[in-house]
Amino acid sequence: MELGELIKEQIEKLNSLIDGLIKGEEEKKEKIKECLSMQRICRGINELLIKIKDEKSLFESICEILTTYKNIKIALIGITNDKMELKNFI
Repeated sequence: MELGELIKEQIEKLNSLIDGLIKGEEEKKEKIKECLSMQRICRGINELLIKIKDEKSLFESICEILTTYKNIKIALIGITNDKMELKNFI
């Protein structure tokens, strides 16, 4: 194998490694964004639990947080009876 071909092959390997590292970093960034989003949701819901005493207002506010931070189109909270039958939803 000629020196030029060997160098070209090594450069291709390095480029492939760099591409893999970049993709890995992008995946890490997405996972961090997801964790931060979940942290914001938990913090927001914890604050609501302390502040809001009315169940209906609490559930509506939780749904609002979910649709704001998670880009969820619609959020519902179901209320069941002892037999796990749906009584109501917010």
